[in-house]
Amino acid sequence: MRPKLSQVDKEALERALKLDGRKVKRGDDWWWEATSAAYGCQMDSLHLKPWEDPPCWSCDDKPVDRDGTHGRTAAWALRRRLIKAGLSMYEPDPVRALEAVAARRREEGQLAERLESVH
Repeated sequence: MRPKLSQVDKEALERALKLDGRKVKRGDDWWWEATSAAYGCQMDSLHLKPWEDPPCWSCDDKPVDRDGTHGRTAAWALRRRLIKAGLSMYEPDPVRALEAVAARRREEGQLAERLESVH
């Protein structure tokens, strides 16, 4: 069953398709192609081993990762950080997306401080 996608998720999946070079129109194949592209982009950007899970494969519930070799807990934690930052679990480059949010928040904080000092 496909989850209901937010606008943020749709935009992240579209970016993944574009980065992956896939040309797919919305329709029956779009979901499969888009999530496959997100998976590939995350595997590459996070430098994951073939047996490790990316955040786009993670669920809401904290996983049981008995031996730690699949990185399920790390993928789950990164997925939570993405969502908390207002991003999608399908971000093609999760670390870069989180860094961009952090930089934007720092700039906004500095701007607010400057505005307060003027008044």
